[in-house]
Amino acid sequence: MRIAFLALLFAAACGDPRILDGKTYSKACTVASDCVGVFFGNQCEPCGCPNAAIATSDRVTYEADRSNALAACGPRPAIACGPCQDRPPVCTAGACGL
Repeated sequence: MRIAFLALLFAAACGDPRILDGKTYSKACTVASDCVGVFFGNQCEPCGCPNAAIATSDRVTYEADRSNALAACGPRPAIACGPCQDRPPVCTAGACGL
């Protein structure tokens, strides 16, 4: 019981490596082309459509983080996903969004 509690506490403190959130990525922009659509949340979900936008300057970092998160997912079943809704990134009041 004690080991299970410590494992749960450790996982909560370190975070789930499969989940990306937008807290560490820049959203600063001056025009829409400064932004890129990304998917935040559980990267193991088979159909992760863009649900947020970040500054293109953080795109390489995001892609590396996403690659690491996907590696933590293990084998994933082949699932046919429908097309994502076309929501181009926008720059509003200096911040990227969809």
